[in-house]
This record gives sequence, C-alpha cells and structure tokens, in this order.
Amino acid sequence: DKMRFFVSLNALVLMLGIFASSVCAADDDIWYSELGTENAKVNLYFFHSKTCPHCRVAKPFIQTLPEKYSWINLIEYELTSSREGIKLFAELAKKVGGNAGAVPAFLYCGKIETGYSNEQTTGRALEKNLQDCHAKLKQRANQELRSDSQIDGAQSSGKNQPNRIEVPVLG
Repeated sequence: DKMRFFVSLNALVLMLGIFASSVCAADDDIWYSELGTENAKVNLYFFHSKTCPHCRVAKPFIQTLPEKYSWINLIEYELTSSREGIKLFAELAKKVGGNAGAVPAFLYCGKIETGYSNEQTTGRALEKNLQDCHAKLKQRANQELRSDSQIDGAQSSGKNQPNRIEVPVLG
C-alpha cells in the first residue's frame, strides 16, 4: 500500500510539474514579447485613470521607461475610456492573484503593483524590479541558447545517433 501511495504521489507531482510548465509557457506571451530573440522585451502593463491624481504623477515617469530601456514594452490603458482595458486589467490581476480595484496599477513578470508616490520612491522601486525581471529573462534566454547549442553540437558530432557498423567493401 505504501508503495502504491508513493507511485501515485510521484505521478501526481510529475503531472502538476508538466501542467505548471505549460501554464508558465503560455503566460510568457503575456509578460514578454519577442521571446527567443536577442530583443526579448518585458511587457509592462500600466493601467490608470484620468481622475486619479497618483496616476497623473506616475504617467510621465512610466512613459520614459521604454525610452530609457529598449527592453521595456509599455502597454498602457486609460480605464475611464477603455472597456477592453478594464477587462484586461481584471483578467491579468486575477491571473497573478491580485485585485483590479486600484490604480495606478503596474503588471509585469507575473506580478502586480498598485499605487504611486513619486519617482524617487515608488518609481525607482518599480524600475529596479523591472531590471531584475529583465536580468532573469536574459539569464533564461542564455540557458536556452546553451541548451540548444549543446543539442546541436551533440547532433553534429554524431552523439545521440544509432550505432553503425561499417563494413569494408572488398573488391
């Protein structure tokens, strides 16, 4: 009985791992763009409102980020005039376990941050978190490139190919 339990438990863990990796891969399209290229970008979703004073303070700083960092893809929605933006905000917030009840909101790399004080505090913290996310993205891309080159190298060197018997032709 214990053996059957452990076999079942291992099978469950394996299935959850496969499911989680496929979910993460699907989410990559939300949080990143141009994956698999040297120009991979972090998608920064910025949700704000015309009537929100903190949003008005955040907006100029947020809009400078893609100019400062070419790897940031800013996706901006002004919610008082965008049903699409409201729907997307709710969907993304739910996906990361957050709440779409406050603006300004910043969603990136599978996380949500809301509120904004000023460039020196909230702005710099957001900027650092984006830099950290980008560094992880680059690290992941480098690992994938190394993995691909190892596979290519193994194939070109004859590794992972069936054993061959060479018979000399006598004539």
